[in-house]
Amino acid sequence: MPDTIVGLLIIVIAIFPGLIGEKIYRVLVGVDWREKEWQGVLRLIGFSVVGVTLYALVSDFFNWSPPVHILPSTYEKISSQASFLPSIFIPYSGHLLGGGIAGFLGAWGAKLLARFSSSSAFPCAWDQFVRSYVPNHWVVIGLESGEIYAGKLKIADIAASSEERDLILEEPALYNAESSDYISTPYQYIFIKSRALYSIAAVNEPTIDKRIIPIGEALFSGGENDES
Repeated sequence: MPDTIVGLLIIVIAIFPGLIGEKIYRVLVGVDWREKEWQGVLRLIGFSVVGVTLYALVSDFFNWSPPVHILPSTYEKISSQASFLPSIFIPYSGHLLGGGIAGFLGAWGAKLLARFSSSSAFPCAWDQFVRSYVPNHWVVIGLESGEIYAGKLKIADIAASSEERDLILEEPALYNAESSDYISTPYQYIFIKSRALYSIAAVNEPTIDKRIIPIGEALFSGGENDES
């Protein structure tokens, strides 16, 4: 197998466990819009390196196959011996698992560090709202112009500053004050610039949301206590 192809193959194989770790990290921690691209790439590589290191330590303890999938000589053997291919299955599976564990440990460390430092922890309110509370809900969006739309939030920029959090609303319906209802518009999608956004709310979905106070009931009693 040509050296160039072997090198590219090793790079792809070595990076993928880091992608798994990065995915787990972002799910648990969130997205920092202030982060530079090179910081994310460096963290991804770090998760992959930690993942293969964890597997190497475990394989040495249990006498498993070493991480041969990152060695060029391994693929030279594969090109001449097809039966040698299964020998990289366990090491690479261990590398994938190690990358995931590295991502989990990285997220745990980031949250722990944020707790004892002056910096705020991820995710921010916007990140948490869009990723955790909006899915499977209709949303109501109020604009600075006074217009109010309801629809499905198709896209919302998370990894962006507050001035760049544009939205795409699917099946938008415009609120009509006379009928006190949302009237479906002929548009399938509507693009809303962040600067035009005033507020956004996720509508209650009875099948998945749990409420303490039923809709329409007073939160606090307005009556006076009777004196005996």
